[in-house]
Order: sequence, then C-alpha cells, then structure tokens
Amino acid sequence: MNFRRTVWACLLLWMCVSCFGHEPELRIAANREPGICRVAVLPFVNQTKKEGVGEMLTRIVISEMVEQGLDVTEEGVVKRFLERERYLPGTYVSANLIRKMGDEFGVRAVVGGVVTEAREVGQQVKLGFIFWVRDTRDGHFLWGTYYIREGEDYRTVLHFGKISSMSGLAGRMVEEILQASMKRRLFRCRVSS
Repeated sequence: MNFRRTVWACLLLWMCVSCFGHEPELRIAANREPGICRVAVLPFVNQTKKEGVGEMLTRIVISEMVEQGLDVTEEGVVKRFLERERYLPGTYVSANLIRKMGDEFGVRAVVGGVVTEAREVGQQVKLGFIFWVRDTRDGHFLWGTYYIREGEDYRTVLHFGKISSMSGLAGRMVEEILQASMKRRLFRCRVSS
C-alpha cells in the first residue's frame, strides 16, 4: 500500500512539474545596475522567413514594458532617430549609437533583439528570439536571454492553456522575461504615492 502511494505521489509530482513552464534564463553582466526604469526599444531583427514577426515582437515588447510600468520611448520617435542616424535594420548597433539614444531620449538602457525562429503550422506555433539590454552610458551589455518556446509548452490539462497564435506566444514569452527581470530588480520603476 505504501508503495502505491509513493508511485502515485511521484506521478502527481511529475504531472505538476511538466504542466508548468520554466522561467527564462537571464545572462546578467557583473557591472549592471539594478532598477532601470526608462528605456528605448530598437526594432527586433527578423532572421526568419516569416514576414512581420520582428515588428510584431517589437510592439509586444513595448506594450508589455508599458504594462509593467516602465517608461518607454515611443516607437515612432525611435524610428525617426534611426532614420536620421542612417542606421540600417539588422546591422550592428554601435556603442556610439546607443550613447546617442541615451542622450537624446534620456533613457538608461536600450532594448533590442533578434528573432531566430518563428514557425506557425496550423495550431502549432514555435518562437525563438534573443532579447538584450544595453547601457546607454557606454553601450555595454547589461543582460539578455535566448528564449525559445512552443505553444504546446503551456498546455496544462488536455488542450487547456495551449497557445495557438504567434502573437499570443510572443506576448506570453515577453511577459515571462519581464517578470524574471523584475524579480531580479533589473527593471523597476518607483511608483510615487
């Protein structure tokens, strides 16, 4: 009887663990400062064959950051700045360009990234991207992650919880990255009462 309980307990524990996703692994530089509040978001570079996924992810990142209480420079303002500086999307972002953004927008960090995988077949979706944050004072890397997930990863019981749209998956992934960064106080805005 005791053996059966142990087997059922192990089975229940395995089911619970497999039903919950894992937190993104953040790579944090040793010289980073906690509590960044003001940021600018560069357009995410799309290195996949799926059109529009870079723009979609950029807008979701901006939206989620605003929802988390961060002060984010408007997307149009950033695009005009990049055009004026003759920055070609997908090329290296120099430390000088990042410093200029910090000076012009009064932001403490610049966020950007690269979409490396985007697949949508029927109700099966998969997305992978690099998400990085760089310091506007010197252009150095502060922290980042490579995060890849499938809509199936969020399935809980039967088909419940499964994400079947690219935008839904991107939103959930960005939310998880931001929550992990908030937990480590990498992003944080003081709310005055």
